[in-house]
Amino acid sequence: MTSLSIAITGAGSGLGLGTAQGLARAGHNVLAAVQFDSQVADIEALRIPGLRAERIDLLSADDRARLAGQDIDVLINNAAVSETGPIAEQPMELVRKVFEVNVFSTLALTQLVAQAMVQRGRGRIVFVSSMVGLMPIPYVGAYSASKHALEAFATVMQAELAPHGVEVITFQPGPYKTGFNDRMWATQKAWFKPGVNFTREADMARTAVLLDGQFDPQGAIDALVALAPAAHPHFRNVVPEPIEAAIRQTQADAWTRQL
Repeated sequence: MTSLSIAITGAGSGLGLGTAQGLARAGHNVLAAVQFDSQVADIEALRIPGLRAERIDLLSADDRARLAGQDIDVLINNAAVSETGPIAEQPMELVRKVFEVNVFSTLALTQLVAQAMVQRGRGRIVFVSSMVGLMPIPYVGAYSASKHALEAFATVMQAELAPHGVEVITFQPGPYKTGFNDRMWATQKAWFKPGVNFTREADMARTAVLLDGQFDPQGAIDALVALAPAAHPHFRNVVPEPIEAAIRQTQADAWTRQL
């Protein structure tokens, strides 16, 4: 197996951290880009050969340039934030926050890395999207929309960069119990006020029950570890299989749904 230089953002916890460790243990040189200094220390303490960590603020142009300036065979865009709540009432500054991290900063980093890859005539960019990037879920509108945007950028970028030898693929995990989804759902508590906001709590509760059926994150970690260096991967990669079936059915139903 050829050892690759792989950079992954949002690698301080959850899917990103697990994937960084898995890729390093598979023999790759992995740069784990994390948000906090404490996460750098935690990763370094693991003493996994081939794994190193750096604090990278995706909102900082200097930090993005520092990351992009390193030799990267595979970039995994995994970093993301989320805010939940009814989109008709959600404060706009929270929607902008989600897009600033998930879309604009991710795209800005990707543009820099893509330029270096084009100069070398090779490279791979992986966008970690989400099931909600293909199948929006009520009360997760800002996050869903940000992942929809990534899906569009990835689709266009795949066609544009292919002539230059650079591959672009997407990864759409379902609800895995990494803690991200639980923290995501709790964000609405900072602003949503029952009796003041018109949205009914009982309606939102129907989405909240999805948290009860989350999958073991090791399944998603193993899938992304295999996907990042895979030969001839699919452009779209949904895990686990039941989620792919649900997405396909939801998209088909959209053509016949009546109001």
